[in-house]
Amino acid sequence: MIRSSRAAPAALGGLLLLTSCGQPTNTKPYPDVDPARIAAHLGRYVQAEAAGMEPGGRGEQLALAYTKSVFTEMGLSVQTPAVPLTKIRTVHATVNLSGAGGDRTLKEGDEIIAWTRRHDPVSSAEGDLLFVGYGISAEKQGWDDYKNVNVRGKILVMLIGDPHVGQRRLLGAVGGDLYGRSAYKFAEAERRGAAGVLLVHLDDQTDDPWDTLQKSTTEILDAGAPGQATPHMPIEGWISVEATEDLFEAAALDFTEALTKAEQTNFIPVSLPMRASARVESEIGSVTAANVIATIAPAGTKPEYVLFSTTWNNLPVGKATGSDLTDDDPKNQSPPGVSVLLEVARALSHVKAPHRGFVFLVTTAEPQGLLGLDSYLENPAFSSTATRAAIHVVGFNDRGDDKRLAILGVAYEALKGLVRDQAAEQFRIAEADTDPERLHFFRPGRIAYTIRQIPSIFLSSGRTLDSDAASGAVNMSTGVLDTRLLFEVGLHVATNDNWPVWSPARTLLDYVPSAPEADDSRRPRGIR
Repeated sequence: MIRSSRAAPAALGGLLLLTSCGQPTNTKPYPDVDPARIAAHLGRYVQAEAAGMEPGGRGEQLALAYTKSVFTEMGLSVQTPAVPLTKIRTVHATVNLSGAGGDRTLKEGDEIIAWTRRHDPVSSAEGDLLFVGYGISAEKQGWDDYKNVNVRGKILVMLIGDPHVGQRRLLGAVGGDLYGRSAYKFAEAERRGAAGVLLVHLDDQTDDPWDTLQKSTTEILDAGAPGQATPHMPIEGWISVEATEDLFEAAALDFTEALTKAEQTNFIPVSLPMRASARVESEIGSVTAANVIATIAPAGTKPEYVLFSTTWNNLPVGKATGSDLTDDDPKNQSPPGVSVLLEVARALSHVKAPHRGFVFLVTTAEPQGLLGLDSYLENPAFSSTATRAAIHVVGFNDRGDDKRLAILGVAYEALKGLVRDQAAEQFRIAEADTDPERLHFFRPGRIAYTIRQIPSIFLSSGRTLDSDAASGAVNMSTGVLDTRLLFEVGLHVATNDNWPVWSPARTLLDYVPSAPEADDSRRPRGIR
């Protein structure tokens, strides 16, 4: 959530008095950017977020109305397409076991915490139990917990986190973060046709203790209307270490030994001689949110577009489902990129020379899993073949004290080169972001663009989570630099007739999970 110090009404007036002091004297003078306007935008979004960050709620309505009014005032064509969502709140979940050790029911809250992402009041599954270690399939990184096994119709027991020895993560710092989170594990099991997943809650691999999960409300927001068919598994959830040890003991297996084997590349899945029957009862609600799409038409050239995307609110804290960031209090996050993006649009709207068009997308439900971005890409204003590039503005620095521009994850090489060149002209350094939380959270966006063959880059001049730079006077000078840089990069892409043919970096493809089936309907939507 945006820091309360920014939300104070008395502080908003001070924001408007800011100037672009502190900028390098020989940066490009064009476009002319007013830091007071960036500050004014930020103030309005602070007020909107204070009214509530929930998709479709009062805060979003305020943010949507303001965003639309600013784009309209610029003379842009504006649309606000609806994004249907389903809210799923778990009421009751049961898991019954039969087989080795006799019949038993896992105690809800004490031994299991379960939910479903299906859009139905009742979701049920029945299947054999199978222990699949960490549930990671990363063959190019030399790891595969699914080797020699078909998990279709089975309920999987797997470890949260990623394999490591001592302090060394076997899949690397970034690889471990990508593969170690619950959403990846659920998506991998879902693609393989599993009936459900129970994650073993390991204290040293999770941020929240079991009693914290017990107290939290299990509520999920998912794309699509209530009752709509989805590929999601009937059941997902946590199982306590104690209950897992009991399962292994009943099967005459040693759980401690299984943990040791799961840390090795030659791990083989282990069948547990018992069958699980699961049922989840949920309250289903309908949410209608909206994206904002503003367009500058091509000026005397080909009908192609450069897409700028961002969000109006900040990233979330963690929940029992593990669907969000795990930082308990992300107060050190920089403000989202919409305040800068509005001024990029203003500058580009004044360009008279021939150019391709521009699309400015402000998404809904980004904290809930980039659902608004998914919705746009499934129903785009212009096709992916007409989209030359996508530039996502993650956030900006509102303290004017950082000469670093972060590139989140693997970017399209041509875009990366443009960003670095423009940053150098501003005496700034464009370098890779090393914050695993942000890398993890925005990975699905990069995948979403990549699988549609849209060159993309994710940028932020803001601080990483838990930064020590939260204090200091508010200063929009970095926002001004960001606006100019994004203007120059976007205009170059829109006017260059020699834009490189699509050719994604091999390293990026390495991190796009390959489905065992060719069915595109089971593609990894909303992975985090």
